[in-house]
Amino acid sequence: KGEETQRVREQWKAPDLERFEQQQAIGCVFDELIMNIDRNLGNMLITNAWQVVLIDHTRAFTPYHKIRNVAKLTRCSRPLLARMSALTEASIAKSVGTSLTRAEITGMLARRDRIVAFFNDEAKAKGEKNVLFG
Repeated sequence: KGEETQRVREQWKAPDLERFEQQQAIGCVFDELIMNIDRNLGNMLITNAWQVVLIDHTRAFTPYHKIRNVAKLTRCSRPLLARMSALTEASIAKSVGTSLTRAEITGMLARRDRIVAFFNDEAKAKGEKNVLFG
C-alpha cells in the first residue's frame, strides 16, 4: 500500500482503527526494546491488508540500559509482554549468533526489565484494560 508518510499526507483511514493503533503501539514497544533510534515515518510500511511493517533497523541495539522515550509506550499486547519477560541472555545469543555483542544483549535485557516494569505499573495505575490488549 505505501509508507506511513504517505498515509499521513493523504489522510488514509484504517478500516479497523483499533487494530492499526495496536500494531503501532507494538512497534513502539519493539523499537524501545531494540533501541532503534532511527524510527521515522519513512521506514514504516503499510500493506494492502493494513499490516504495519517496520523496516530499517540499522541504528538499533545500542547498549543503553534505560527507556529512551517513555512517552511512546502507551499500550502493549499481553503476548508481547509475556515473550519479552521470557527472554534470557542465552535465548537471545542463540537467536542472534554473533550479530550482537554481550553489551548489546545486556542493554536489551535491562531495557526489557524497565519496559515490563513500566507496563506492570501502568496497568496497576490506569487499569489493565486501558494499558494491555490481546
